[in-house]
Amino acid sequence: MSEVTVFMPVYNAGKYLREAVDSILEQTYKDFKFLIIDDGSVDNSRKILEEYKDKDGRIRLESNDVNKGVSYTRNRGLELCDTDLIAFMDADDIAVPERLETQVKYLKNNPGIIGVGGYAQDIDEDGKLLNGLYPRYLNPRYIKANMILENCIANGSVTMRMDVIRNNNIHYLDNHYGIEDYRFYCECLQYGMIANINMVMQKYRIVSSGLTVSNSSEKKAKRDEIIDSIHEYNFAQYGFEFSKKEKYIIKKVFREDGRTENEEELNDLYFALQSMANQAEELDIDISKEIKIMCRKQFGNQVSKAFFLWENLLNYNQKDGIKYNIDEEMAKAREMYGKDYEENTERVKGFLNYCTEKSLKVAVWGAGLKGLAFLQNADAEGNLIKMMIDKSPVKWDVKLPTGHIIKSPEAAISDNVNVILVVNSIFYGDVWNLFCENYKSVTILHLDDILTLQKPYEYFIESSNYKTKL
Repeated sequence: MSEVTVFMPVYNAGKYLREAVDSILEQTYKDFKFLIIDDGSVDNSRKILEEYKDKDGRIRLESNDVNKGVSYTRNRGLELCDTDLIAFMDADDIAVPERLETQVKYLKNNPGIIGVGGYAQDIDEDGKLLNGLYPRYLNPRYIKANMILENCIANGSVTMRMDVIRNNNIHYLDNHYGIEDYRFYCECLQYGMIANINMVMQKYRIVSSGLTVSNSSEKKAKRDEIIDSIHEYNFAQYGFEFSKKEKYIIKKVFREDGRTENEEELNDLYFALQSMANQAEELDIDISKEIKIMCRKQFGNQVSKAFFLWENLLNYNQKDGIKYNIDEEMAKAREMYGKDYEENTERVKGFLNYCTEKSLKVAVWGAGLKGLAFLQNADAEGNLIKMMIDKSPVKWDVKLPTGHIIKSPEAAISDNVNVILVVNSIFYGDVWNLFCENYKSVTILHLDDILTLQKPYEYFIESSNYKTKL
């Protein structure tokens, strides 16, 4: 008896349908059922499918009387499936020959995994390979963590265990404008892990008139609302509670093509993701470690999109060095620190003196406007801070009026810096990536931690000392 059903909904897919069907019938794994539901097509799809049905007994062809939509058709497929496994297939895509054999074997060998997908390789309308390769994650724990904020499962590459779907009454929600699979897999993940195999399973066709493309352009506002609702669902399932400000920035950034638009929003995103990471640990979520790493990497991804940061870079001239107006920078620093500027400055100096007494080398990350203004105020004599660190090569080895020298991140590693003080949260992801990947024992602190947490100075050193790769 067959243990896997390949399920493919079809609607007006005549142009590419033969390629899709052939890619299933030519699988190296032969013992499967092929359930196809025609959702009221008005092109030649039905005729093509009838031809294939007459030639291959594995095909079961069903039809909707009229076009009912993708969610209705997918749910009907779930109801009609009578095997242990269901492999999802899209009518304009191509499955690689070894897909079923590889996935059935994987699920047999990994009984704790409820589903398995793989890479989807983008192709154009003529079948030519494109650069896109999706998704990025393979480890099932990281997949589950990242699914809280973004879909990282290629639907047409997945084979699922049907008992998870049947026993928990999981189905596709209607009116989801092409992203019903995201919500579907979020529900499935409440009952187990889904893995991705390091292998292309699906050739995903980019079609200008296709379902995903047309919905993205015509229904973007509605799709954003649906993504918001999926985020709300995930927050509720894991027990996350966010302030109105935190929830706003998370939803804005993790919609389709979402990003921050200014430094304030980037700062808000940092604290919102930090809140998620802290809550995951407090709630003792089984993937709390992965959620923490996910938050860090997602913040780093958003920093890479923050092109507005270039507007704040200092002008550099090989002859004259760095030019800056210290009065202007001090004013910006006062604006950043607020009314308690003088008091905060004294607290930072107290912390730096503590580090000096303990023979700890302190570096400040970020030689931008805020970093330089902070340095001028906190260590004007150049006795407490070892160096400034910046990623921009044009600033390396520049000597500042305070006597400090701007160094590369690699120089900080080789010089065995003990404490990294991050003045601006937009650089926090860079610091984590660099030192964690190099397995360095280092205390990574955000200036706001020292200013807002009225703790003894040794607290910051002991609680923020990371010795292993996260």
